[in-house]
Amino acid sequence: MIEYRIATYRPKGVMTAEQWESIEPNVRDATRRFAPKSLSAVYLTMRAVTMFFLWATEQHLPLDIERLFVSENVERFSETGMNHLAQHSRASYRSALRGIGRTITRKAPWAPEPARLKRTTLADPYPHSDLAWLWEICLTQRSEVRRRAGVATMALCHGAGLTGAEFSTLHGSSVEMVDGVAVVHITGAHARDIPVLPQYADELVRLSLAYVDGPMFSDRAPTRNWTSGVLQYLEVPAGAPRLVPSRLRTTWMVALSTAGVRISELQHLAGVKTLKGWEDFTRFVPRRDDAVLRQLIGGGL
Repeated sequence: MIEYRIATYRPKGVMTAEQWESIEPNVRDATRRFAPKSLSAVYLTMRAVTMFFLWATEQHLPLDIERLFVSENVERFSETGMNHLAQHSRASYRSALRGIGRTITRKAPWAPEPARLKRTTLADPYPHSDLAWLWEICLTQRSEVRRRAGVATMALCHGAGLTGAEFSTLHGSSVEMVDGVAVVHITGAHARDIPVLPQYADELVRLSLAYVDGPMFSDRAPTRNWTSGVLQYLEVPAGAPRLVPSRLRTTWMVALSTAGVRISELQHLAGVKTLKGWEDFTRFVPRRDDAVLRQLIGGGL
């Protein structure tokens, strides 16, 4: 059964048929050399090795096992080749590739096992190109149910920084135009009024008018993990990034901070009482040039 799984494995939604054809023999060879002991281990191994070989071809690296499966390449891949994945997935694949490399190479030098990847409290933000692609994907869904879910997620998570629990149940009546700006009204323990980023205003207002008395996201009854359950049915082309509400929220935080929104204002708009765990946020916000800072601070603020 294990050999059958290795022989019949096909990646899903991560590459073109031509890309898979170019690395397929390498993937199966490396997996057989590693000799995973269970079906779940086969899947993890082949998924990790497939992404690693695809990244290697894009980096124009040699695909020879002894030259590719070295610690330096695995670490570079972990840092640059898996940005579309959640932190725990990146850590799992990194650990798997290190174990595979140690097992299938005979000459490659392997340093002692490094410290585990630090678990962050905030999801990585999306690059601008991925945001534009995701928005286009959401706008062009073939069914109104899927389009509605995608547009609501983008407009409320990246446009207004809402959490999953907030955006998935928000009624259209909570959106209002104030001084020409679309504003989302949140009630309850974290009550606040949030101006919406302008690129989402028109679509969000349209959605709010269509679903004034009910959730803009979906008509499905809320259950545990129901937002991910709805979003998994979006029609997403191969190679596109996943639509992850927490990443959209972090991207919104970075956009506001970069635009000059003060930390106290961002804390209020994000609906958090403390900044505990926000130490990860600083690495996402670009530092301004020294000359700009000199003029800002030394020029009299």
